[in-house]
Amino acid sequence: MNGDTLTKSERWFTLPEMTAAYLNARSQEILTAALALFAEKGFEHTSMADIAAAAGTSIGAV
Repeated sequence: MNGDTLTKSERWFTLPEMTAAYLNARSQEILTAALALFAEKGFEHTSMADIAAAAGTSIGAV
């Protein structure tokens, strides 16, 4: 389907394509943030919310 054949409500729910390169880069950013926090606070004292905030993303993306 292309954007011309979608209704307004269907276009609202259509997400942009995410390339493998983008997803890999984002995963690396999250891992880098997590490792930095583990070194600073320790694994046991680092929350998903801490990692998400440091990576600039949502908890769901972590």
